[in-house]
Amino acid sequence: MVDLIIQLISGAVGGNLAGSLLKKYSLGTIINSIVGIIGGGLGGQILGSLGVSTGTTDIGGIIGSILGGGVGGGILMTIIGLIKNAMGKRSNRAFEFWPCGALDASCCAAFQDMIRFID
Repeated sequence: MVDLIIQLISGAVGGNLAGSLLKKYSLGTIINSIVGIIGGGLGGQILGSLGVSTGTTDIGGIIGSILGGGVGGGILMTIIGLIKNAMGKRSNRAFEFWPCGALDASCCAAFQDMIRFID
């Protein structure tokens, strides 16, 4: 349980560190933290399944949990940022084809609201 907490905290730190280093892909402090926490848990579990010691309370296990969580959080935050930027660019181009600059379909309006929420 301690290793999971370390991974989640390291993931939040890793997500925010990646966001501050890669400002173009940053999602804001709160979203960076949430995505980092998810990535930290995933990164720690992946390292554990590869045989890296993350489940022990000795110094090697703690360092493995910190590295797995931090790297996992940073990588997932960057991937989500890339996807968000790609969707934003694609949606902006799609809006240019409509006469008033907006789409009329309700699903497209929901998509626009989701992009505004993320921004």
